[in-house]
Amino acid sequence: MNELFDFLIKKDVEHKINQPMAEYTSIRIGGTAAVVAFPSTEDQLIDLVRYLYKRDITYTVVGRMTNVLPCDGEYKGVIVNTKRLDRYRRDGNTVFAECGVTASSLIMRLSVLGLGGIESLYGIPGTLGGMIASNAGAYGCEIGEVVKSVRAYSPSLDKTITLSHDELCFSYRNSVFSGSDMLILSAELELTPLAPEIISSKMGKIRQKRILTQPLEYPSLGSVFKRANGISAGQIIDNCGLKGLSVGGAMISPKHAGFIVNTGGATAADFRDLVDIIKGEVNRQRGVTLEEEIKYISSSAVK
Repeated sequence: MNELFDFLIKKDVEHKINQPMAEYTSIRIGGTAAVVAFPSTEDQLIDLVRYLYKRDITYTVVGRMTNVLPCDGEYKGVIVNTKRLDRYRRDGNTVFAECGVTASSLIMRLSVLGLGGIESLYGIPGTLGGMIASNAGAYGCEIGEVVKSVRAYSPSLDKTITLSHDELCFSYRNSVFSGSDMLILSAELELTPLAPEIISSKMGKIRQKRILTQPLEYPSLGSVFKRANGISAGQIIDNCGLKGLSVGGAMISPKHAGFIVNTGGATAADFRDLVDIIKGEVNRQRGVTLEEEIKYISSSAVK
């Protein structure tokens, strides 16, 4: 690790050692990470990932970790956190934004400028990079609808790539980045001119709907499962009578069955055991196979 620390210092990359991962994820679960690094420029991010990849050092690139469940034990690699990469600029109706900006903060800032089209996504706490990779969506809108192009870096090819909208292959909670080593650096978004008061009104309604229907009072990772056969996973889980079921400190929210919340002291094992129970019961009762929307960090890698 000494060579890694020398590299981080040389490249002026902020980093911390032996960090509790629970402090970095919205579910407040997790063991320790050997190193957490915070690149603040695109060059720093590329240089760091290149360095780690070429030396076969385990690493995971994350944003705000709002849909990522860390492991309970020690993660012996490097968590590369992109939250410092949060700059954006406007050119007419087009916005160029870095991967680490949170979607909600970007939507709010752009609403004042009269740029809309994605206000239905307001309240999703994830970063732009993570949302694009999974084509995140809510209330009939998906982020992929406004993405014109993405600039990415592939460590296996050691090159940056600019992908057009068609090359991004967006589908339900999926994109060309699923299963790929490509790292999203920034994106070009094509937005719609709207009166700020109209955007603000819609954002307010979306926020109120989230407050009324989602367990925002508890730490969670948002929706755990993808829709199945076009039906909300929460609805299917509810119909199976699983609301309120708990394992340790992890509980299926009585407010929204698509959420697993941390009621206090939950472990990753609690969460994953509860996920397995849900999948087993839903398959047994309804013959439906649920697929997770969230990602897992094991002791060695993201799965």
